[in-house]
Amino acid sequence: MDKKEINPEMGQRIRRAINYIVYIEDLNSRQDAAQLLEKDSGNLSKAIKGFVTYAKTYYTAICAKYQSFNKEWFITGCGEMLKTVQPAITTTNNDVVTAREIFEMSRSHNKQLADISDQLKEARNRIDELEEENRKIRARLTEVQGDRAAGAGTIAV
Repeated sequence: MDKKEINPEMGQRIRRAINYIVYIEDLNSRQDAAQLLEKDSGNLSKAIKGFVTYAKTYYTAICAKYQSFNKEWFITGCGEMLKTVQPAITTTNNDVVTAREIFEMSRSHNKQLADISDQLKEARNRIDELEEENRKIRARLTEVQGDRAAGAGTIAV
């Protein structure tokens, strides 16, 4: 196979698969996906452009790491990118959801929990500040009451 042989459709399939990996692995970039696949990120752009030799290297690595990818799809474009359809799960409310939807709900809930955790930390810090302020006020009040009891006269506030 000539390194200059180009198949733009295969390149598009590599792009789609890499974008999917970036999404499901919650990566920041395609370069992160290349690193995850232990491949040269410089060659990723060549694979996406459709250079068959580089595309083959990538789809081989993808299929080795993720058994759900359909190798035939990479080569011919026939069939689906993933070998199996996501199984549906029926909830107690008889709603049907896919594993992908559950993943998205979980991701959303994790984000909400992180936000709540941040709010709780801020509230705890504010409580600590108020408790310190309260301690200082009590100390000053005790001091003032002591001055009054001793007949010190004028109170400086």
